[in-house]
This record gives sequence, C-alpha cells and structure tokens, in this order.
Amino acid sequence: MTETSKTIAIVGAGPRGLAALEALCLSLETQQTAVEIKILIFEPSDFPGAGQIWSPAQVETNLSNIHERHIAEGLKPRPEINFQHIKISAFPG
Repeated sequence: MTETSKTIAIVGAGPRGLAALEALCLSLETQQTAVEIKILIFEPSDFPGAGQIWSPAQVETNLSNIHERHIAEGLKPRPEINFQHIKISAFPG
C-alpha cells in the first residue's frame, strides 16, 4: 500500500518554529513526490510568530531583544519558498 498523505506537526510557532517551517518547506519544495504533506502548527500564545522573547505583551524595554551576534554577523538571506499551497516570501538578509 502506498501513502497518499503525511502529516507533520510543529509544536510552537515562535521564531524557532517558523524557522523549522521554512526549512521544512524549502526541503519539500525540491523533492518530487506525489505524497500530499499536511503541516499542523500548535501555538498556545496569543501572538503566533513572536515566541516568548518577542511577545508584544512583555515590557517595552525588552522589545528589541536580538542577540548582538546576529547584528554583527548580519542576518543570512533565504530564497522564496513555494510548496504546495504555501508561499513564503524571500528574506533578503
């Protein structure tokens, strides 16, 4: 029996969860498969994408919470991702 679909779950839709989603979609985009991929994302926060450290509910002085290493090295670019019905715009860096 061949599989027609697979379900993948990502627990947490903060910055790391979204990075996992991007990496997964980028990887799946290059694969030739007839298997339909369903992606479930579980996030209890009222601010998906923010995570605990970027939550707008935190104190105002914490809202620029980025590690100095990332500022010095620069954020690496990522190409546009197109997978099934998902389109994630490119990130220039």
